Amino acid sequence: MKPNIIHNIVICLAALLPVMVACNSQEESLPEEISEATLYLNIEPIGLTRAATATLPDNEKMYSVRVIILHPDGTVEHNKFYALDGAEEQNLILLKVTPNEKKKIYLFANEESESAVEGVVGVNSTLSAFFDSYGEGASGFEETVNGLYFTPDYSDGNPIPMSSMYEIDIPEKGVVEKTFYVVRVATKFTMNFMNWRGENVTVRNFTIASHADKNFLMAHVNDSEQNRQLFNGKSWIDWLREVSETSSENDDYATTEAAGWLKDYRLPAQANKQVVYTFPFPVTVAAAEFDENNLDDIKPGTASEAFYLPESKNPKADAADGEQEYTLTLNIVGNSDPFVRKLPNLKALFRNTNVVVNITMYKNLEMVVDVIPFTSVNVTPDYGLGKEDFTGYVVGKDENGNKCWYDGNYYDPVTAVPLYLGPKDNPGKFVTINNKEYLLVYADYERTAAKLDHFFEKETRKKYLLTPESITGYKYGNDMYLNKLQQRVWLDSGGDPNGNADAQAIYTALQNVGLNLKCCHILYEWDRLDWNKARWWGEKGIYPKYWFDVLGNRYPWSEGDTDAKRKNKLGEWVQYLE
Repeated sequence: MKPNIIHNIVICLAALLPVMVACNSQEESLPEEISEATLYLNIEPIGLTRAATATLPDNEKMYSVRVIILHPDGTVEHNKFYALDGAEEQNLILLKVTPNEKKKIYLFANEESESAVEGVVGVNSTLSAFFDSYGEGASGFEETVNGLYFTPDYSDGNPIPMSSMYEIDIPEKGVVEKTFYVVRVATKFTMNFMNWRGENVTVRNFTIASHADKNFLMAHVNDSEQNRQLFNGKSWIDWLREVSETSSENDDYATTEAAGWLKDYRLPAQANKQVVYTFPFPVTVAAAEFDENNLDDIKPGTASEAFYLPESKNPKADAADGEQEYTLTLNIVGNSDPFVRKLPNLKALFRNTNVVVNITMYKNLEMVVDVIPFTSVNVTPDYGLGKEDFTGYVVGKDENGNKCWYDGNYYDPVTAVPLYLGPKDNPGKFVTINNKEYLLVYADYERTAAKLDHFFEKETRKKYLLTPESITGYKYGNDMYLNKLQQRVWLDSGGDPNGNADAQAIYTALQNVGLNLKCCHILYEWDRLDWNKARWWGEKGIYPKYWFDVLGNRYPWSEGDTDAKRKNKLGEWVQYLE
């Protein structure tokens, strides 16, 4: 199957709303009077979700913090490690520092997650051991740390490493109080599945192609004209923070695009940039839940899975500005062909990016991609059944979001045709026609007479199809139908003034005998010679021998050759066929 795909793409940056955050304070409290230079650091992960209803998973918080401060000559002034009391979202640190200096402040969180680092001759140890080797007065730290890279391990809730570097001027005395942000060395993918179908859907697996396997510990953002224009005088960290704080989830794509994309950065030369990620286990999305007495209240089944990948660069072919592209592939149980789609408008996968992919399951798949600062997503599944009791049809929504029903295997594009129960003024309900109750099934949302597809009789549960074979019971072969006397006859619906040449000719022939009725789904049985006279020779006074109503009743032409006679036979069916 190659499903039709609707991909309305919305990219937004999540708003950061200020609320109180629990924190862990290190060192002494800030004194009232300061006679020397003091640095007061408030350390937080960038892109922290502050919405009252959202919480970060523990692996995205800080379990430890390390602060390394360098003098202007590059030697180490402070190298402080702080083990936090569990997972923290904020950490306050007070340090006395040498006055009248421009310092570089290196910040790290969750260093214990990395058992091995690479990239520098003689460095083959844990990240903590590397840091501990630089005591006060040591030199060479900046060059060495900028060369470090590692293979991230995000499995089993492993805390995500974070890093950043700031330059700051320290006065002769007084307090420099500032919030410093650490940036996660990771990208996050959140896959949200919403199932409007009436049966469970299982995603066997899904993949993302292609990502890198190694990252630098410190971000390597190029000092290029492209980046200078993007940052507009700010550091890349301040740019990223500002974009996240001034954006909201309601921004349209134009607003987000105006904020720009950080695309000019480097990965380690040793990184394999063509790794394909495969989610390790199946995802089952429960069926939609609905109330047959209130079909406007359908609750889709939902499932959500999150995973982490390294910062990556997968260049888009022929893109001159460094734009990237990434491909999602889903394999669904019961569907032989995978769903493959480029993730639209995901132009870069710089660290600390959260890609939210919303997959909506109707008869086809709809995909929406949001790219936001690092946040958590909380989706609560709804479970339930979703079949219409009388027909057994699967309840769902069509590609426009309208409520519909599916008959048969809705993974198959041949049978996955959305159907609409009941007339437009009473959808999903039985109607009484000529003293019998019927459930009408249409092939269009507007439920027009021309798109009446089939119907059910409630008392007998009989299903009436509106094909010529089903209405008449005749068999088709050799371009003609055989009636019950095995005579070769023509069947048609009375022609169409806007149809092909055959339809136009028959329509004209019936008008010539006074028939100008608008009823849909009425079949006419012609003697084959008479049909040819009407179609090819244009003879006057030629008409069918019989006509059929939708129930399969066969009438002589004389019992339906006028509007009054036809309506007399059809009765209340007329209002559903005109």
